[in-house]
Amino acid sequence: GQQLADFTTPTFDGGEFHLADTRGKIVFINFWGTYCTPCVQELPDFEALLHE
Repeated sequence: GQQLADFTTPTFDGGEFHLADTRGKIVFINFWGTYCTPCVQELPDFEALLHE
């Protein structure tokens, strides 16, 4: 992948995600919407990835 410019975004739990805090780690970012059926269908696969 390519290097991404630093950014900050709110999290679901009311906190903030800072990309800079993940320096040196593998980061997977997926943009999706609840209205996108294929996006929702792939969520279990991403959940499984999280636990590997």
